[in-house]
Amino acid sequence: MRLTRKQTQEQTRGRLLDAAAEAIFAEGLSALSIRAVCEAAGYSQGAFYSNFSSRDDLLLALMERHIEEEAANLSTLIAGLGQGSLDQDMHDIARWLAEHGETEEWSRINADFKLHAQRDPAFAEGYRAVAEPFHRAFALLMADLVHRHGLQPILPARELSVGLYALWTGLALQRAVEPALPRQDIYLAFLRAAMIAPRLPLSSSPKGNLS
Repeated sequence: MRLTRKQTQEQTRGRLLDAAAEAIFAEGLSALSIRAVCEAAGYSQGAFYSNFSSRDDLLLALMERHIEEEAANLSTLIAGLGQGSLDQDMHDIARWLAEHGETEEWSRINADFKLHAQRDPAFAEGYRAVAEPFHRAFALLMADLVHRHGLQPILPARELSVGLYALWTGLALQRAVEPALPRQDIYLAFLRAAMIAPRLPLSSSPKGNLS
């Protein structure tokens, strides 16, 4: 079946993004060039500029594709919560984060992107905009947990989501040097520290154990 023009363009764009991801993982962001991406994907630079305005536009599109996939996965997790206790929900979240931790390839790519954003204010602005849907998904997860169990979090849902995302991406990168790191336990400790039981003063210690 012959592809439509839109399908052909989407296929071209997807292959260019795949080639860019493979190149960044293999050689790092500093070595990435438009010419190399086009050669790896089997397209001309004309095809590249039909899909992306610049190298940074390509990078942001690559991140956006990844963020959309992970945000959809996170939404599925949120929809499945609430069948049990607070402790069960926290364990389910911690287990999901550990099992769906970013791959070695993407954690390295993401680290390169963050360094690039530190050096380039324009790219940093685009990076923040692209990452926003994922922060919203994490914030929804935190807000849902708070509302469902009547909790008093130590920070607003937005700040908690940024902290949890930073922990998630950081531990994914750390896995390369600490493969046996108990990530699920670390996520669970974060959630327990961030979520205070209902009607409990922040200066008090809870009676009993969440586990």
